[in-house]
Order: sequence, then C-alpha cells, then structure tokens
Amino acid sequence: MKKYLIYILILIFLVFFVTQNCKKSDSGGTDLLADLAGKWTGTWTDTKFNMSGDVTVTFTVIGNNITAVGTIDLSGFFLGSMPWTGSGTADETTITFTFTALNFVNGSGTVTGNSASGNGDISGVLSFGDFTFTGTVNSSKISGNFDFVNPAGGEGEIVLEKN
Repeated sequence: MKKYLIYILILIFLVFFVTQNCKKSDSGGTDLLADLAGKWTGTWTDTKFNMSGDVTVTFTVIGNNITAVGTIDLSGFFLGSMPWTGSGTADETTITFTFTALNFVNGSGTVTGNSASGNGDISGVLSFGDFTFTGTVNSSKISGNFDFVNPAGGEGEIVLEKN
C-alpha cells in the first residue's frame, strides 16, 4: 500500500511543478514567468510512513501552454525511478493543469497567484482512492502538502527548487 502512496505523490509533484505564477503583462496579456522553464529538483516526504525520495521535472513553456516531464524516485519501494507527465494552460490570472502517472494516477488543479490546489485519484486495479493537495510557488521554489482521503493513506510534502 505504501508504494501506491508514492504514485499519488507523483501526481502531487506534477501539480506543484506545473504550478507557477502567472501575471498580467503591461499589455494585459498573460506573462508566464520565464523562470518556470528549465529543470527543477527536490524531494518528496511521506510523513505518515517515513518514506522519501528525489523528484525531477523539466518544464517547457510555449506561449500560454506548459508541459512537464519528470521522474520520482521510488527506490525505497524497490520500484526505481518512475516517469510522470503534465500539461497546463494559463490565462490572465490562473493556470489550469492536469497530470498523469502510469495510466492509473490522474489529477487536476489550478494555480492562482502563489497558491495551488487540486485533487486526483488512483483508479484501476490499485483503486487506492482520492487525494487532495495544496501548495505555494514562486520563481525559485515550489512546495506543497498532500493528503489521501482514505485514513489509511499517506500524507506529506514536496519541495522543489530550480537548478
């Protein structure tokens, strides 16, 4: 069951990776911070089960579209490094995004200003259930907390910094 918690973390990571500030430019259009593009690295920690690992993500920003490709280290569960992806679209005040990992973890969320929130689920054979997340972002750091709805699920945090 612990390894499924990590998969949820992947989703949460995406949420925070894909979440960055968006602000109005002087011309009134969307101006995603140039700092988002590039590689970010950090760690996830499940505080309930005392597990942790590395996380990486590379963001690509083209216009108002954001894509994320990353990995999460699940070596503590003998699973090695697992891939995840995400995408988002920004308007003048909000980034809306989705993420997926291994075709059974799915989630979505929004970023407004420096605050991110959302939810997701692990479905299919695993059927681990729903989770929620909240976080904060700035030009050099992404951090957040996750919590599974099921009391037997994990909870913890993710912190990433731009390289």
